[in-house]
Amino acid sequence: MVEKQEKKMITKIVIPSGVQIKEDSRIIEITGKNTKSSRNFAHLNIKFNVNDSVLTIESIQKTKKGKCALKTTTAHIKNMLRGVQEGWEKKLKIIYQHFPIQLKQQGNIVIISNFLGERSPRSAKITKGTTVEVKGADIIVRGNNKEDVGCTAANIEKATKILNKDRRVFQDGIYIVEGK
Repeated sequence: MVEKQEKKMITKIVIPSGVQIKEDSRIIEITGKNTKSSRNFAHLNIKFNVNDSVLTIESIQKTKKGKCALKTTTAHIKNMLRGVQEGWEKKLKIIYQHFPIQLKQQGNIVIISNFLGERSPRSAKITKGTTVEVKGADIIVRGNNKEDVGCTAANIEKATKILNKDRRVFQDGIYIVEGK
């Protein structure tokens, strides 16, 4: 009788210098220069092991679903590592033809006024952990969490969505032009 050997589904990530990773019951906390990022992976069948400068991620399930969970977890942790080291950034551009769009930041909300000459201002929510900087016709959204930065940029872009008009003619709005 031939025994079938199971493949080990393990990923190893080298921890860069100046970064610390702490694992507590499948909650990963990564601390960098000035920032900290944490994420809960308790819903996945994944085991973590931190030794010296290597983070080992192992899938408990030896199935296709386990492999997918392993790769997704690895991608999230790599994004978190990059976020605490360099940070994430998205650039948006304000485009208008006739009515100049004006932006103001009040707490965790961006107020967009004079959009298409409208009297009532529109607003977009800034998610926790991100900063919004307005420089003329450019908006820069920065943060250490990729998802929060993307969500904030999408909220600003969505706030200037034009309804019931031809988008080919009315091209005014705020659009994401660059993301890194």
